[in-house]
Amino acid sequence: MHHGEIKWSVDKRRPPLLRWAILLCVLLIFGLAYLFWQPSLPIETTFRPAIGGNSEVAQFHNTGNKYLAVRAIFENSGLHQRRQTVLTIGPYKTVEFGWLEGWSFMSGESILLASDGYRARALTVP
Repeated sequence: MHHGEIKWSVDKRRPPLLRWAILLCVLLIFGLAYLFWQPSLPIETTFRPAIGGNSEVAQFHNTGNKYLAVRAIFENSGLHQRRQTVLTIGPYKTVEFGWLEGWSFMSGESILLASDGYRARALTVP
């Protein structure tokens, strides 16, 4: 070693905590990318008055060319009520869900729709 020369000693191993932090960041990035690169759920939702007029009936329209099994969660936070069901909707078909099926939709309620391979969608009953 010559006079004035600095010898650098670098430990090529990363501390375990840093390795876990890097792994967690990579997994988070890939997880978020997967969620955002999924196509939108091809379901359009409309509402019509129920017979009797005391509630709404939800109409779920499959705008795609494949059968869909859609997990639907209906929630009324004011009444602390929640219902989960699976809607099987054929290509370009419509399925209705309302008081006959066990849920009377009211303004302000939340609906969450999800199906494998698609981004989930949340909406509020108008």
